[in-house]
Amino acid sequence: MVYFIILFFLFYLIYHFDYKGNVRGRYMWAIVMLLAFILVVGLRYRIGTDTVRYETYFRSYPDIFSMNEKVFLKSRFSPLYVLFNVGIRTFTDQFYIFQLIHATIVNTVIFYFFYKNARHFFLAVTLYYLFLYLNINTEVLREALAACAFLLAWPAFKKNNWLVWYIWSIIAFLFHVSALFMFIIPVLQLPGVREFFKFGTRTFYICIGVFMIAMVIQVFLFKYVQAIVAVESVADRASTYSQNELGGAKLNATGIIGVVIIFVIYPLIPLFFQSMQRRMDGLDPVVYNKLEFMTMISVYIAIISTGIFIFMRFNNYFLFFPFVMISDFVFTRLPYKRKYLRLGLASWIIFLIPLFCLEFYTGYLPKVNKSGTLKKYMNYYPYASIFDQDKDEKREKVFKYNHIH
Repeated sequence: MVYFIILFFLFYLIYHFDYKGNVRGRYMWAIVMLLAFILVVGLRYRIGTDTVRYETYFRSYPDIFSMNEKVFLKSRFSPLYVLFNVGIRTFTDQFYIFQLIHATIVNTVIFYFFYKNARHFFLAVTLYYLFLYLNINTEVLREALAACAFLLAWPAFKKNNWLVWYIWSIIAFLFHVSALFMFIIPVLQLPGVREFFKFGTRTFYICIGVFMIAMVIQVFLFKYVQAIVAVESVADRASTYSQNELGGAKLNATGIIGVVIIFVIYPLIPLFFQSMQRRMDGLDPVVYNKLEFMTMISVYIAIISTGIFIFMRFNNYFLFFPFVMISDFVFTRLPYKRKYLRLGLASWIIFLIPLFCLEFYTGYLPKVNKSGTLKKYMNYYPYASIFDQDKDEKREKVFKYNHIH
């Protein structure tokens, strides 16, 4: 029930602040929702498959006074994540304290990013809530901290401050090896290369090309992953992603359609209308914009993931930019035949409903086991807190199926 209460408040705040344009109380409600986001996942009990695993690891770490190099050598995790655990273990052995600290860092950074970059803050937060919130806060805990470093590096990226960018890149990498891509991002800014990340008439053909490449290398999934990473800490997640219910190591037709609509078409719609507006204003419709650049990377990642599903993990970093793009687009005037159309609230609801419904279907309803008696949503629902410590029978079956005790 707690999940739906938060969602109800988010919908109301979207209407009151984003659609109606009210300003008074906006900051206060942003803080209230931030606290709600933190407390729900910070006080959770046995919610999230990886949470249970990380709790076991957490209890095995020493405090800072017993720390030595063997702790790093024995751990398969990156150094900063190890230090993060050791630092907390120095003061407590209660895992819920770890959860609260982790949730505070992750959600504060994400809320700050949206507050600074999204015109319609509460819609952006709602997209995050529906698409990434539970995954980032209860599953990919290490990668979540790396994603925070990535978002904190965004101002440096906008200003071409590469020294600061690379400092944050090192920090992100020391939390999770998947952040290695941050060292490559500046190369994509080079003239010529960045042309591939501008939205225009050739975007459609580039997307088709990326899709064909993904299909060709699909059969070499794990060899390909090992060739570019060859690190156990990523390989162990590769096995998890390869068992995705929507098609194993590859997505089936339903999975591909869902990914294309949610993560390709919806982000491209705002870019299309943005291009039309530039044309109406007498400007070059194909210009270089850094928010657009990040959004296009997210789109290409989604397309690649239709053939190599493990690549979708990189959208744990990039999806925040399509969220900003979509939230800025909704409730705005649309350019049409040299004039602007203003849609009513009902029209925007109709626009967003397929996005939300598809995410619910592809994100929460997939089967965990072959028979379908266990569903993915059972990892998170019903909610349980450290105060009641209820063990849900179906969730425990999911854990057992995944060899977690």
